[in-house]
Amino acid sequence: MKIVLIGAKGTIGEKVAHLLTQEGHEIIKVGKTSGDFQANIEDAASLGALYKKIGSFDAVAVAAGDIPFAPLTELTYE
Repeated sequence: MKIVLIGAKGTIGEKVAHLLTQEGHEIIKVGKTSGDFQANIEDAASLGALYKKIGSFDAVAVAAGDIPFAPLTELTYE
């Protein structure tokens, strides 16, 4: 499968990309400032332009965003 991976250069994204590649998938890496393509995930026009540049693909996976790393009992909704 040809998979667009948004957030491919992040902590989780790099691991997801590695595993998907090992499974034989073609990974299109997308980041805010790095990767095969760049896009702003908070801007619909930026995503639309991204998909037009990439062309056809089979799936989109998103591993983007800032999250805290802590034990579940220490996390709050905020």
